[in-house]
Amino acid sequence: MEYSIANGLWTVRMQDAGATLTSIRDARGTELLWQGDEASWTGRDVVIFPFVGRMLDGAYTHDGRLYRMPTHGLCAEATFRTQMISEQCCRMQFCSDARTKSIYPFDFRFTVTRTLDADILRTRFRVDNTGDREMYFGLGGHPAFALVGDERADETDTSGNFLEFCGNAPSMYYPLQDGKFLLDAQSNPLPSRVELTKDLMRRYATVLWTGSMVSCVRLIRRDGIEIETDYGDAPVLGLWSHEKRGAYMCVEPWWGTPDFVGAPSELKDKRLLQRLAPQCSFERGFDIRIARRSE
Repeated sequence: MEYSIANGLWTVRMQDAGATLTSIRDARGTELLWQGDEASWTGRDVVIFPFVGRMLDGAYTHDGRLYRMPTHGLCAEATFRTQMISEQCCRMQFCSDARTKSIYPFDFRFTVTRTLDADILRTRFRVDNTGDREMYFGLGGHPAFALVGDERADETDTSGNFLEFCGNAPSMYYPLQDGKFLLDAQSNPLPSRVELTKDLMRRYATVLWTGSMVSCVRLIRRDGIEIETDYGDAPVLGLWSHEKRGAYMCVEPWWGTPDFVGAPSELKDKRLLQRLAPQCSFERGFDIRIARRSE
């Protein structure tokens, strides 16, 4: 089922399947969220929990047992229960059950709340450990913003769209092996303002920045619309798009990462996972602000 919230500036739509964000339209009716395409990526926003990206061999061990984990975790195949819907706020929840525990052996309650606050769309994640043992998890967002592009015979031309940091550029980034698994962090080779071309994606597959206190980026579209994402204390920011097709760019705040090359199979030994004590909660989120640079 799909739900919408609106406040005169924005109309935002989301569905209970995966708590997926499906549309962000401004007061002029301009669609600012990627709508999916078979030629590049059919997805839009993906809520990420309890693991970010891929695990080596698609599996891990915990307490001597082997478990298989889908890419980006459990939410894509989950139906969230709508806890609250008002004109400007929607709260959805997903809880552990027998099916989830066959993949991820922890008791949890995962809540996603989206709220319109003037020109800001706020997304908040809350993880509750409802069990009696420490749990380990990753968490993140995957918003895919529409760019202004031109379809060519061989690829989509997305030149003229830029990403810039609101403050200093990050000092480090994680290279990926085969576009999937992380190598140790290296010095950031990119400037504070990056043109979002398909060549960028061919060179880096996914750009994963880390090691900086920068918490805000600004996507500047060719038509002058600016999309600013404030991702708070997320330790990793991902930038991803298809290497040839699709006028979009995913700007992804992560509290966790894909597996590193050579990562141990034991879940508690993996790097950069969050740890949560029994009967405790973990809350994080990010804000999206839309503006027009020129009229």
